[in-house]
Amino acid sequence: ESMLETNKKEAVVSTQSTGKAERKAGERRKRRLEDNAHLNESDIDTETVKYRDNRVVGWSPEEIYDVVMEVGNYRLFIPYCIDSTVHKTSERGTHTYMEAELKVGFQLYKLGYTSKVSGSTNLDGTKIVSAVCENKDLFDHLVMDWSIKPGPIEHTSAMHFEVSFRFANKLYNTVATMFKSSVIDQMIPAFETRLRDVYGEPTLLSSLASHKVQAHPRRRKRR
Repeated sequence: ESMLETNKKEAVVSTQSTGKAERKAGERRKRRLEDNAHLNESDIDTETVKYRDNRVVGWSPEEIYDVVMEVGNYRLFIPYCIDSTVHKTSERGTHTYMEAELKVGFQLYKLGYTSKVSGSTNLDGTKIVSAVCENKDLFDHLVMDWSIKPGPIEHTSAMHFEVSFRFANKLYNTVATMFKSSVIDQMIPAFETRLRDVYGEPTLLSSLASHKVQAHPRRRKRR
């Protein structure tokens, strides 16, 4: 009987412990739900600005890649870019790396930062370019990515361009939308203008990737 009573007590204690553990787990789940329910706009990242562009263009991946990688000439054709100086360049196989100082001026603002740019070619012929800002005093982050693949017809490219940025100082966030509309939104048209200047008219009119593409002949330019 004594052993039976002991087993009963142990079973009761075990059941109570399990019940306590389940109650605590339930309380933790409830607190998480309550925390999530009380999230407001100040808890959500509303200050990161993103821009994405997908289109088919009438230049080859090599031509687009060369223009994107001529960072030292950005001041000649990128809107509001008032200075672009490459300080370091290195190449290894199909990979190119450079560091450049860029300065953008718009409205009353002049923003300068170091951009670390890397470019490479994948085995399938896709050209990849990534540029990362190193000025943490100005930008919490600024990342630009390009992916340039052979297009649906000869001498065309399927181009993907993506930018994400967020200013480190909240005072600058008041001009984030202005920076996007003045600088970021104008970059693709600026690159297309540069491509025309360097390589001539495209083999097809610029089109969103989901649209039907129609080819037309062009005159070629040589550097």
